Amino acid sequence: MKKLSQKKIEKLFHLYRNKNYARTKILAQSLLRDYPDHPFVLKVMSSLLNKEGLLEESAIIYKKLIFLNSDDCELHFNYANVLDKLQKLSSAEESYKKAISLNPNFADAYCNLGVVEHRLEKFKDAESNLLRAINIKANFPFAYYNLGNVLRSLTRYEEAKNMYLKAIDIKNDYIEAFNNLALTFKDLGNYQEAINWNKRAINIMPNNYKAYNNLGSIYNYLGKLEDAIECYKKVSSIKPDNIDSQQLQLEAQHLLSALEGKTTSSPPREYVERLFDQYATSFENNLVNELEYNAHKLISNILINRFFDKSLGSVLDLGCGTGLVGEQISGFAKKIIGVDLSRKMIQKAKLKNVYDDLIIEDIESYLKNKNINFDVFVSTDVFIYIGDVTEIFRLIKSRNRSSGKFAFTTEHNSESDGFTLETSGRYSHSKKYIEGLCKKFNFKMIFFEKFKLRKEKGDYIYGGLYVLDF
Repeated sequence: MKKLSQKKIEKLFHLYRNKNYARTKILAQSLLRDYPDHPFVLKVMSSLLNKEGLLEESAIIYKKLIFLNSDDCELHFNYANVLDKLQKLSSAEESYKKAISLNPNFADAYCNLGVVEHRLEKFKDAESNLLRAINIKANFPFAYYNLGNVLRSLTRYEEAKNMYLKAIDIKNDYIEAFNNLALTFKDLGNYQEAINWNKRAINIMPNNYKAYNNLGSIYNYLGKLEDAIECYKKVSSIKPDNIDSQQLQLEAQHLLSALEGKTTSSPPREYVERLFDQYATSFENNLVNELEYNAHKLISNILINRFFDKSLGSVLDLGCGTGLVGEQISGFAKKIIGVDLSRKMIQKAKLKNVYDDLIIEDIESYLKNKNINFDVFVSTDVFIYIGDVTEIFRLIKSRNRSSGKFAFTTEHNSESDGFTLETSGRYSHSKKYIEGLCKKFNFKMIFFEKFKLRKEKGDYIYGGLYVLDF
């Protein structure tokens, strides 16, 4: 077979370099008919297929190239990149390792290997390989950024913060690093710094909808509902067809109802899920240490010492959050099941090792669809995010296979006969409302007490602590 002329190779390269991809592909296809194993033409074709999103076809060509020249570290690296895009993470990991074995100073391969290992939840390996990348190439913002992501997953927030700052120091318009640095300050409970960095990200990229979304969630958490609404509206205007934007519009409407004094029956499910997913890392410290919340201790002590003589039997913790109640009662229950809507809250609860099972599900859905037989149902600081709790009462009474007790807290409202959507975006419930549900579903109220639920803006909000018999 005759040799491909240098002139044709140069023409192919010229078309590709000048981004005339349509003509490049036509010429490459023509050349491959006569020179099916030519490495340069195959590389160009695989790159074109990659750009077109034809990843499987691109991967096939890379496999052929590697067969023809298995000692080319760049081929293994590029093949790994395609496998990564195809979500074939374990195969990508092996190809990056092969590239590194051929070139031990391949900084980009160490970096991408670390990114893949992070996604495989091999956090220590990911950290080690990203550090190797940085040791080889000191000014490597992508490696610092991804090392920050790994450290954040390991809840080493101070170290993660420093990595993002280093990435920004090298690349001062690194938007992703700005966004994740803001999230890290939120993880640390430093909401003002989180706000500042989100605003800096927006200054660099005015249509940075992720920064507006993060900013809105902080304002919402801090009770600055008008500011939160404006941020959510901005997200929707930037990304009107995005599913998250549609959900944010519902959230904004919920917050607007709170500001206007309109009581809805319940918030959007996505609103509650997002709220707790976003604050799982700092939630417990903020609630217990800063807001002086202790409902989990009060309700556990009352159940253990007043009603059960220290043996609770089986317990269903509805809206278990990070596991505050489970931690208090673990030595007094035969079995504890936790249910929560937030995946990240459940992850935090797992770390406590006090639950027999933890389930990510809406609590009404769980009560409706699972076989339930518990001695005690507990729900602390949950009804404030639900509103109308009629269905929860009905399901516990009608579906539990034996008698039991239902203990829960509310944000107390002494001025209403029902429940009210407060300007905070949370719901308060009156004792009369709970008494009405008891009468309707044949519960007997055996304990009620007003108590200091939490601090808000320097003052205490009062809660109601209830224990019902059924």
